[in-house]
Amino acid sequence: GSPAQTEASATTKALLVGWSRSFLPEDAGFAAKIEASAAIPALPTGLQLYNDSDYAIFRPGTAMVSLKTASTRVLIGEYLNLENKRGRHLASGVTWITTGSEYRAANVVPTLDHARLPGTTVENGVSLTASATWNYVPGLRSFVAAATTGTIGASAMDFQSRANSSDSNLVAKKSWFFFADSVVALGTGITSTVSRSVETTVNQRPLSTLTADISVNGTLMSTAATNGTAFANTSWVHAANIGYVFPAPSTVKIKRQNQTGKWSDLG
Repeated sequence: GSPAQTEASATTKALLVGWSRSFLPEDAGFAAKIEASAAIPALPTGLQLYNDSDYAIFRPGTAMVSLKTASTRVLIGEYLNLENKRGRHLASGVTWITTGSEYRAANVVPTLDHARLPGTTVENGVSLTASATWNYVPGLRSFVAAATTGTIGASAMDFQSRANSSDSNLVAKKSWFFFADSVVALGTGITSTVSRSVETTVNQRPLSTLTADISVNGTLMSTAATNGTAFANTSWVHAANIGYVFPAPSTVKIKRQNQTGKWSDLG
């Protein structure tokens, strides 16, 4: 088959290795054919771009980074039938960084603060729950693009707050550069005339325990610092097997706390 077929078969076979649930009858035959094929189980490596959905997946090794943006050519997530009730920012440059199954385990997703999804620049205080249902809504800016060599690459997003957000006029220019073992994220032109604070969330992820190590400039953060403690002149942070570097020393707020939620909160 073609290289695309070979890669798809290898990827599917790798995913089947960890599949522990049953199949619908129409899927079981397909899964059996993949398992019996000569394909060698392997997930894609490097930087893969999916331009029809303004989506990128980066696998530098055992870790994975996924990036979701949205342009005038792409429909953002919908809020319909009381589903995706907190999905306002899911196409606003969300940058998931995973080193395993931490977001799939233990029903983590409903417990996340969906106003501070990783990688997003948003106005704090904007309601996540729409006053009316919305669907078939595209992004507002056309300059959203990405390029890859297959191993490294870049993505850029001229961002304007979601199309259903008459209560927000936030704009920003965001870019991501993917290297062999790191991602550089940049932002500029971040402006809003509404009287709210604007925040960029570097990451939000589960810790193994509430007292797991978090280092700031090489010093362990006190477990007592749990409520958005601000650390001035921060050059780097290390937590949960991931390091974050700030080329210009910055004031960084770090919060660790138990969070709760229900799937019905999302829909």
